[in-house]
Amino acid sequence: MIDRQKFRRVLFSRYGVLTVLTLPLVFYILSLFEIPSRGSQALKDDPLSAVVYFLVLIPFGFFFWGWEKFDEEDRKQRLEENPHPKKELKEGESLIDFLYGDEHKDKM
Repeated sequence: MIDRQKFRRVLFSRYGVLTVLTLPLVFYILSLFEIPSRGSQALKDDPLSAVVYFLVLIPFGFFFWGWEKFDEEDRKQRLEENPHPKKELKEGESLIDFLYGDEHKDKM
């Protein structure tokens, strides 16, 4: 699945709805605070400004949380469709023969 399709899939899921709904709320909360300029001493002394900057990350956190959920679902689906062949060590077989046995067969 290409990124554009996954973006649409996440955006129209509940995670995208949470992202879209929390963005105006966060901007409203940010409008209530006076954020000091970047180099001022007030920024270093005021822990509230760190909380305000963290608020901006919450909507994007929802979106990337959904992105990872859909990635996990896609991985599970791919694994169910194309399971890896499980190769097990036979009794009496050495570990080197087990690991490099296919290379020996390919050379012949």
